[in-house]
Amino acid sequence: MNLIISLLAAGALSPCPSNVACIAWAAPTQNTDNSPITHPLRYRLYRNVGAAAVVVSDTTSLNADIAGLPLGQQCFYATAIDTVSGYESDPSNTTCKTLRLPAPTDGSIEAPTDGSIEFP
Repeated sequence: MNLIISLLAAGALSPCPSNVACIAWAAPTQNTDNSPITHPLRYRLYRNVGAAAVVVSDTTSLNADIAGLPLGQQCFYATAIDTVSGYESDPSNTTCKTLRLPAPTDGSIEAPTDGSIEFP
């Protein structure tokens, strides 16, 4: 048995703060052999960290809001886990979001702390 899972775009959920990765995925309905999924699933969300990956969420939900990460581009993928057999699927597609400081709410302008300037 092999499960198929697909991530939706990171940050596509609204509203999603600029410094949070809001990630959602579609629940798989069939295995790679086209047989239906008959057991409950849970989902494991990974964040790519260099050549390694770190689990940032293990849930039965179809979304996760990941806060407290370093600013800059963060990339994620998910797996589905059969709760009866413990089988973990192959990784989903990868989705990325560039995390930024939240915009000020008082109308002020703040300079970036890393010396960079970005234009829209």
